[in-house]
Amino acid sequence: MNKKPRIAFFTWIYPNCPGYNDFNNRVQSLSEDFEVTVVSNTPDARVHFGLPQERFHHIPCIREPWPILTHYLVQTNRYLMNTKPFGVFFCNSFFAPFLPFLKHPRTALYWNEHPSHAYPAKSRWSALSPIVLPRNGAMRALYYKGARAANVVMPIGERLKDDLIKHRVPTERIVCVAMGVDARFQVAGSREPYRGDRPIHLVYVGSISEDRGRNIMLEALAQAKSEGAQFRLTLVGGPPQELAICHHLAQSLNIRSDVSLHDAVPGNRIPDYLLRADMGICIWANKPHWNYNPPTKLFEYLVSGLPVFASRIKTHTDTITDGYNGIVFDYDVGSMKEALLNIWHSREKLPELSAHAAESGADYLWPMVKHRFINAIKSKWRIEENGVSNDRI
Repeated sequence: MNKKPRIAFFTWIYPNCPGYNDFNNRVQSLSEDFEVTVVSNTPDARVHFGLPQERFHHIPCIREPWPILTHYLVQTNRYLMNTKPFGVFFCNSFFAPFLPFLKHPRTALYWNEHPSHAYPAKSRWSALSPIVLPRNGAMRALYYKGARAANVVMPIGERLKDDLIKHRVPTERIVCVAMGVDARFQVAGSREPYRGDRPIHLVYVGSISEDRGRNIMLEALAQAKSEGAQFRLTLVGGPPQELAICHHLAQSLNIRSDVSLHDAVPGNRIPDYLLRADMGICIWANKPHWNYNPPTKLFEYLVSGLPVFASRIKTHTDTITDGYNGIVFDYDVGSMKEALLNIWHSREKLPELSAHAAESGADYLWPMVKHRFINAIKSKWRIEENGVSNDRI
């Protein structure tokens, strides 16, 4: 029996973010054909992925913002030189700037965020623009250079794929692979159907901040309540300071008893929150980078049979059709309030919307995505059926 080839699987985990099921699905699937060691910036990732100590390596991250990439690149290179893995999978587009400096023959890059997210084309502080904007432009260019250097780059959606092609990434190296949703999220059959005799339960899972609709959600809920609509809202995410803001704002709006607040949770606990809900919320300000990469929760909601309450942005409306598998509203309090009132007054339609949501989510289940993912790795790394590469580099 041939020994499995060893690969290093690099992750970058942001604090106080729930989930990361898309990362975990890739770790587990690759482990069927490879001996996988996960390398991460946080020791919590080992528990998150359910890994034994010998299959995990922690590279501490220094806190100063400027040297982070340089420090992490040096540590990454050192790790790869010491361990000499067969292949390297970078499970975050954060790692793209590393690839031009690595000399490994088999690399794969998960392209889950647009470069302008970390390095925007506009600065909030005009006085710093002459310094910040040239630096940001150089970093965005380095991201795309990294994508061109990878053996295979895997954007999570067609908009990201088109953008990569626009920036001269060879089409033969691009394989579009959806994030994928674990089968555990198929909870629609276990959910009690909504019958219109209780408040509609909304759930929001993900990072919480002002530009992710924090204030809009709470203020719209309060206004809808003042006009007789009945809703409950569960927010799962964090960080703690944002939950504190939510607590005080909900209290000032007199809806604190209608809002449930929870810290970030491991991905395997998210289905429990979705099971108890009637609709899921996806809300984003219309920022350039969010017009490229769709949110994980959108697909998790659909697979779980939750119609999606979605703000109007391309990465939502590419998947959500107003009145079919969700409700679409403009990113402002008045529009969301009207959408809440409309669904409350036509709440008898919720079971139909839920059925359509589950149908829409079927193609995003990880078992449907997994085959494409694994085949892309094997073909681009030129791995034969017996698990051995015929790459002589």
